[in-house]
Amino acid sequence: MGIAVNLVTYLTGTMHLGNASSANIVTNFMGTCFMLCLLGGFVADTFIGRYLTIAIFATVEAIGVTILTISTIIPSLHPPKCTHNNLKSCEPANNTQLTVLYLALYVTALGIGGLKSSVSGFGSDQFDDSNEVEKNHMVKFFNWFFFFISIGSLTAVTILVYIQDHVGRDWGYGICVCAIVVALYCGGLCRGVEEEEAEIAV
Repeated sequence: MGIAVNLVTYLTGTMHLGNASSANIVTNFMGTCFMLCLLGGFVADTFIGRYLTIAIFATVEAIGVTILTISTIIPSLHPPKCTHNNLKSCEPANNTQLTVLYLALYVTALGIGGLKSSVSGFGSDQFDDSNEVEKNHMVKFFNWFFFFISIGSLTAVTILVYIQDHVGRDWGYGICVCAIVVALYCGGLCRGVEEEEAEIAV
């Protein structure tokens, strides 16, 4: 959400692409995110399980958003700003700049696809349906799960958009990278604690 919600304005305002072309890029990006959920679900269920799928694809997503952040910082990876005096300076992004942009977006889409397909299922795996107490806990888990997803989406479309538009895209996308890295670290930390408790119990 932190990337897609105002990506059109980035493509038109910074990359100097047309409105139709920009909308098409965003639509393709969002569609790819959802289509790749099929791949993520297949990988998780057939090969490596949900936990490793989440860890791997979250890392992939972090790499994609990092590339996008870097492309906003390095001047050669986006066209120069338009000037009112010289219309020739308002040139659209060249092939190299678009290649980096597409690489960032579709690596991010790959990561999102793996996450979306596994996160909620991984949460439900923590509970035993046959146990009435755990079944009630699972209902509470999903209530909180969707509550925090909604809070995250709200934050993305308000605070992150404000930061991107008024402070800089590099800060807005950089915050997204930091959030993913913190989540990966906390997930790994929790996994380590669980393994230690399991060893102690044995």
